[in-house]
Amino acid sequence: MTSRTINRIGYHLFRRPLYAIMSCFSTTHMPPASDDEIDIVIPAIAKDLQTLPYCLEGIKRNIPHRVKGIYLVGPVDERLINFTKEYGLIFINELEVLGFGPKDIGYVTTDGRDRSGWLFQQFLKLSGNIGECQNFLTIDSDHILLKPHVFITNDGKYVFYRSNEFHWSYIMENFRLLGKFKIPTLSYVSHKMIFNKTILEELKATIEQKSGEKWTDSIIHTIDRDDSSAFSEFELYASFVDKGQKISKLWLQKALLREPTFNMDNIKNNNPSLLSITYPEYLNK
Repeated sequence: MTSRTINRIGYHLFRRPLYAIMSCFSTTHMPPASDDEIDIVIPAIAKDLQTLPYCLEGIKRNIPHRVKGIYLVGPVDERLINFTKEYGLIFINELEVLGFGPKDIGYVTTDGRDRSGWLFQQFLKLSGNIGECQNFLTIDSDHILLKPHVFITNDGKYVFYRSNEFHWSYIMENFRLLGKFKIPTLSYVSHKMIFNKTILEELKATIEQKSGEKWTDSIIHTIDRDDSSAFSEFELYASFVDKGQKISKLWLQKALLREPTFNMDNIKNNNPSLLSITYPEYLNK
């Protein structure tokens, strides 16, 4: 049975119906937020500038935590640098985060697709080398928060948002990296995640102890090259976090086609049950 077949079965027979049932009892209500200061990290390239202003508007309106800095991480590009100046962000040269770049990864699938850049941006998030705060939020540049999102509760628990995605390769890669086989009830892939730097160090140390090599090398060497999306930093990290340190909420989001104009209030009014939306590039091709 191929991974693609397993993905279809897992999605249609397991995750999709479970998510549908759980969504009947889920609300957009949030637990009380921690007063902890956080950083926000957004990996981006020039084409992401179309949706970044909307992403930032969602952040400004709907994150109740104290935000120390918002970091835009990407290649040295005048368009990105000018954007950070205009919006008061902090630009980080992606090549300075880990000491290497996408060209050094070599994640090319068996059918010839180069996915090195896609994997590299996940390494940036897992690095823990960006920002000054102990906790930092990463969010995709095309993801827009419509309503308040809590990421750390006032009793110190991390909030992870859950989707109905099912990808067998993520589960198997986590098993290869950590030596523990887990199938989460719902996916942790939700375009955003809160990371704690101490937990990240524990995660990377666990991978390195098992593999005997640097954590990035271990991922590169074990990833399934028959699959163009064979690893998820969100699934890896959230599955590693101890059950007592986290709580879950459904992400309650929808992918929308980009409109010529963007009005968050109109979108909120037209989608009262949603917490967020995404403007994925594939819908506009």
